[in-house]
Amino acid sequence: MAMTQKFIKGLLTPAKGADGFDLDGVVDDIFTASKQQLDDLRTKKDGEIATLKTRISDIEHERDALLNDDSGDGFEQKLKDEVAAHAATKIALERDRDDEKAAHEATRARYQDEKDGILIDSLFSDALKAHKDDKGRSISPAVIPDILDSRSYDRAVFKLERDNDNRIVAIKNIEDVLPKFAERYERYYGTTQTKGANTGDPSGSGGSGGATKNPWLKENRSLAEQTRIAREDPQLAMQMAAAAGIPLKL
Repeated sequence: MAMTQKFIKGLLTPAKGADGFDLDGVVDDIFTASKQQLDDLRTKKDGEIATLKTRISDIEHERDALLNDDSGDGFEQKLKDEVAAHAATKIALERDRDDEKAAHEATRARYQDEKDGILIDSLFSDALKAHKDDKGRSISPAVIPDILDSRSYDRAVFKLERDNDNRIVAIKNIEDVLPKFAERYERYYGTTQTKGANTGDPSGSGGSGGATKNPWLKENRSLAEQTRIAREDPQLAMQMAAAAGIPLKL
């Protein structure tokens, strides 16, 4: 700056002698003002640089604190914890979904079994009503509900026919099952005795006069006789049951 100022003064020296105007002061003022502006600008920039360096240092410090914090609260640790939490939540949701699916399938299967059971009972009941054993005897409709309730037959032996909606529509091997059932549970079948053969006092034990014994009484209890009488003479069956204190509706 001093050399520049001296050079300019040397150039302006002839003008000073020509008109007597002193330019030295003007030059000094110009350079002084310029120097002040440069100093002010340098100071301002130095301040901005210092502020920026401080901010950079703060950022680096925060970064180092997050990455190196041993307390477990660092950024990486937080990120890992969040990832682990999300993974655990996903696993829990998938497990709940699978449990709900399994429960739904179990419920659906149970309802299907109950529905199939009702249809099988209905088909088997109709078949029993129409069936006669090898002696020409049939089963009274009054005892069929007891047969179904007691599960005197095994559903597993049935070969079932289903429609396109998976609904049971027939028992394909019913003609094979019924003879075996009649042979095993002969007590359910009555006799070929004609209607009106039952005579005598419904409440008696059937001693004299050829009166039929009351099979509903404890001493004469016979399911086969109950079935036969109920089939051949429903009115007498209800009277005998009433005499034994057993309500019966046919």
